[in-house]
Amino acid sequence: MHAVASRMKRLGWDVAIAWYTESDFYRARLEEAGVLCFQDSKENTLWKRLVFLRRVEREFRPDSVLAFLPTPAFLCSLLKCLTFASWRLVVSIRGNNEERFTWTRNRFYRLFYSVASCVICNSHAEANVWKRHAPGFAPKLRVIPNFVQVPQVTTASSIRPDGKTHLLVAANLISNLKNPVNVVKALALLPPEEQRSIVIDWFGSRGQDDRVSDFCQSVESMIRDAGLKEVFRTHDATQEIYREMQAADIIGLFSTEEGLPNVICEAMALGKPVVMTKVSDWENLVQGNGFVCAGTDAESIRDALRAIIHSENTLLSEMGRKSRVLAEALFEESQMISAWQAALTPGA
Repeated sequence: MHAVASRMKRLGWDVAIAWYTESDFYRARLEEAGVLCFQDSKENTLWKRLVFLRRVEREFRPDSVLAFLPTPAFLCSLLKCLTFASWRLVVSIRGNNEERFTWTRNRFYRLFYSVASCVICNSHAEANVWKRHAPGFAPKLRVIPNFVQVPQVTTASSIRPDGKTHLLVAANLISNLKNPVNVVKALALLPPEEQRSIVIDWFGSRGQDDRVSDFCQSVESMIRDAGLKEVFRTHDATQEIYREMQAADIIGLFSTEEGLPNVICEAMALGKPVVMTKVSDWENLVQGNGFVCAGTDAESIRDALRAIIHSENTLLSEMGRKSRVLAEALFEESQMISAWQAALTPGA
């Protein structure tokens, strides 16, 4: 969402962003871009969050509102209904899990999404889920990939300078959906000589939730018990992630479910080979520029890791080149900006 906000600001729009969690990871970047920020981490009930959003609306007086994720989209839809607001509402739910889409809560939320002018999907996989389970929304669906934000860097970093394959995974959270457990199991299935040939650096927040913290501790315990501390290394989330990605040989995503994966898109833009599970639009993202595996199958992940380990440097370099070419075709920024303008412009 911060990517849309900063780009619309550069186009001359007045932009504000509101959120009701404690995290302020992107706040400095947004304020530097001139985006007005509203944050209230105390509002932990739907009613209080609704009141907070109403307060923001009355202060900022928007012409258009973009709501990301199911609950904020529901609250903005409800606010529009309760206040008879004239602003244009655009919602983006960001998820293609079939089972979750049919949950009673989400079916209830969709009753209110009907007041939205359009629904933005960031992948064709997500749009197809909408068409299967909520066909009435089909005319409102638009597919706009995520903006790919990477600094201007060279792609000439050396491959395996220490003789080992360095694979980087970057996730918002070290969580069960990101699938570190099966990656540890896959590493444990490799013979010792192959284990010594690879290092996985996994970046991600431990979260502010006891369940997430407990899960992280269980993963780290599993790594220790398997004798893989030098092979699977966990790190806190960092603002310098692109520098870390640039230094890696290959970028990975092992999630069991995912919207359009930012880390894979960014890796491609950086000219890096990728390895990912068969989630989201994987068939569009991996076209000769990497490896695929099944996230629920540790042996499939092991086979992908083995293929990476035994790939020649020249092959990884060529895959990186293909990633960059593919990224330029898939994530052409001017087209995405035009699509967001069309979606958010009142009366469009």
